[in-house]
Amino acid sequence: MRFPPPRSRDESKMAALRAVLVAPPLPCPPQVGQRRGAAGGGLLRRLGRWFYEAEAAEAWAERLRRRRLRSRNAYCGFLRDRYGDDVAAAIFTLSCGGGVRFEGQDGWLRPEGQWRPEVLRHLHVPVVALDLSGSPLTYHGLDNLVGLRRLRQLDLSECPHLDDWALGRLHVFGASLRELSVARCPLVTERGLATLHHLR
Repeated sequence: MRFPPPRSRDESKMAALRAVLVAPPLPCPPQVGQRRGAAGGGLLRRLGRWFYEAEAAEAWAERLRRRRLRSRNAYCGFLRDRYGDDVAAAIFTLSCGGGVRFEGQDGWLRPEGQWRPEVLRHLHVPVVALDLSGSPLTYHGLDNLVGLRRLRQLDLSECPHLDDWALGRLHVFGASLRELSVARCPLVTERGLATLHHLR
């Protein structure tokens, strides 16, 4: 049996290089989440895009909620200038779904029915009670109430956005307020309750 003559080192390198260049390319195994034969993308990329879009949609919805909350608590300066503090506070309260009682009234005025003409009938009658329980009232929404001078009863229970800073603004009712409810307000703490020492 005859063996081929031994090759030099340079000849071996050249033969190996020719074999690599001439040989057909090996197929690459599919990446994780990519179907065999898919050109690009794949399940992971689509899932990543979906999660990104869902996160962007959630952020947009949160911005929209905040904008609506700011809008609902906007200061009604034009109503105050035209009708006075009491009517402006009454209209704001009714627009938040709350109730109003003017001086001399036994029943509450609620947003059901035609409440606008009823409010304007009490143009020079002070508001003595407000029921804003469960409403979207915030710190800034109190701008619509601080002008009341004869307010005796204020129900702010179950207001999800009412916080300690908002309670600190209630000192303006110190001379008139007799009943106040802040029960079941999740953002109110002991620090906020401590600010109520201004009230009688």
